[in-house]
Amino acid sequence: MPSSGTGSDISLQEAKDLLSKYIEESTKLQAVFDGRGGVTAGLTGFLKPSSNVQLKVTPDPSPDAPFLTFAPSLAESFKYAAGRAVPNPTLPEAPRFPAALVIVYPDGSQIALFEIEE
Repeated sequence: MPSSGTGSDISLQEAKDLLSKYIEESTKLQAVFDGRGGVTAGLTGFLKPSSNVQLKVTPDPSPDAPFLTFAPSLAESFKYAAGRAVPNPTLPEAPRFPAALVIVYPDGSQIALFEIEE
């Protein structure tokens, strides 16, 4: 999980329900990919379906917009945190967020979806 904070393990179904809520409510998110070898990338946008199995975070629907695509069904585990339990984002300039869903993959890479309050 991105540095510090504590989260509770949640099931695949609970994660799917939360991801559906993010889509239906057009929740603004900061998506952070934390990969192997110290590779980290992030972008701010909205969660959209990309295919039957993949989701993507993108700031707008244009074909040349930046995006982060991922398949939750391939994850090894999921964590959810709210309030003080939200981990500090890996990116030092990122603000604190009210809640986060962290998707952990078998290779150790993670995608954290930080909710942005507007």
